[in-house]
Amino acid sequence: MIQTRLHNDKIQVLVPKNSNVSKRLQEEFSVFKPGYQFDIRYRMGKTDGKKRFFKSYLIEDKILFEFELGFLNRLKKIIPLDLELKTEYTKEEILDFLKSEIKNLPFKPRKYQLKAVLNALQNKRHLIKAATGSGKSLIFYLIIKFLYQKNKRVVLIVPTIGLVTQAFSDMEEYRAPKDFLNSIQLIGGEFTDKEIKKPIVISTWQSLSKVKFNADCIIVDEVHTAKADVLQSIIKKKIPQKIGMTGTIPIVKIDGMKLEETFGEYTTYTTAKDLIELGLLTKTVIVAVFLNYPKKYTRSGIKYQQESKLIRELPQRIDFTQKMIKKVSEKGITIAVYNTTKFGETLYETLTNSKLKKNDFDYQKQLGVFFISGTTKSTVREQIREYLNSNESKNEILIAQSTTISTGINLPKLTNLVFAEMPGKSFTKILQSIGRVMRKSKDKGNTVYVWDIVDVFPYKTENYSMKHFWERVEYYNSEQHEIIEIEKQLE
Repeated sequence: MIQTRLHNDKIQVLVPKNSNVSKRLQEEFSVFKPGYQFDIRYRMGKTDGKKRFFKSYLIEDKILFEFELGFLNRLKKIIPLDLELKTEYTKEEILDFLKSEIKNLPFKPRKYQLKAVLNALQNKRHLIKAATGSGKSLIFYLIIKFLYQKNKRVVLIVPTIGLVTQAFSDMEEYRAPKDFLNSIQLIGGEFTDKEIKKPIVISTWQSLSKVKFNADCIIVDEVHTAKADVLQSIIKKKIPQKIGMTGTIPIVKIDGMKLEETFGEYTTYTTAKDLIELGLLTKTVIVAVFLNYPKKYTRSGIKYQQESKLIRELPQRIDFTQKMIKKVSEKGITIAVYNTTKFGETLYETLTNSKLKKNDFDYQKQLGVFFISGTTKSTVREQIREYLNSNESKNEILIAQSTTISTGINLPKLTNLVFAEMPGKSFTKILQSIGRVMRKSKDKGNTVYVWDIVDVFPYKTENYSMKHFWERVEYYNSEQHEIIEIEKQLE
């Protein structure tokens, strides 16, 4: 006999200890941790290397399993569950709200946007998967506006400081009324409040972790960043409604299940291919630049850290990269992505033949080359974004750290993306970064280019840069991006 119930925001399932259902639940909700085989505890037989997405308690000859609410649909595929996670809002009242809001917006929303809003508001747990460029900011604006009118407290978590101000600017562009805008509190960067004073909060999770808060609904933009332990502690608070949005679901099972347990199974509303066919995104071509190294610069069998250091610091490699960036920027605004601050600063100064002045927008504007790192002020980031989106900009270059550019920043005029420093093999970071250049704009052509520099060492065994590239090829193919290859020789 199986017994189920909702208790303290958890789904509890009581099953016989040695039943097939008990075994299946343990198998379905247990996942090997990445690198478990290298864990000394696993080698000593003290752990099986698995992450369990449940708590269990032995009660006589039965086991009581306890699951997060997000796993409801997954559980329904295993056991009969007469449970629903519906909100008190009816379909009719949400549709009436949307009809009135459409009249106020400066443009007509797309059908999938309205469908996402409707489904998110009707469910206590909802994970929206929509491709970069699909207009996710409008989706969460409409959700927040509806909840605001219901006198609900809402927290919107965005992944970077720059997106705190950008999210607010987007709402202004959607013609949000003054009373709504005045009810929004920004936290992060120069917005240093330690206390929640308004019903709507827009913040990064880093800043929010320092603030005591409660809410009726929490919304996480670019939710694939929710793997971080600090963010997990925030979104697992006892909050009635939780909504996540992303363009990319992690391919690593354990990461995907972390999202699901909090926000539920994802629903796909639109893909990059859909948006390209609708003429809403530009076609993307991956240009794999195989950069052949002479033996004098390298040696066989070096470790990953040594290879990374060589690629970052070799003057000839930096010179090649800056020349390539200059060349491709002749055909449009170009963003060059780096990982380490030192490499980014050296690349900037080699490219401009000038000293880098961080957070000096006017100075960078004169040079036509902008620089963004994790320490760039949100106001400066917004200045850069606004300028690069303006009619004044033409062939500028943006040197940006990968952690600041792979999530959410809106720069439709970008024509080229250059992975300037070993981009690695992170599925979400790679595809989210590509999403930056796919946005449609009347100021660029119908095709954009992603320049993927592959550092090739002259030995029989492939170096790490080559190995990681072949993994990126799988990502590119999964999104059906065209790939062309060119060879260059490092002098």
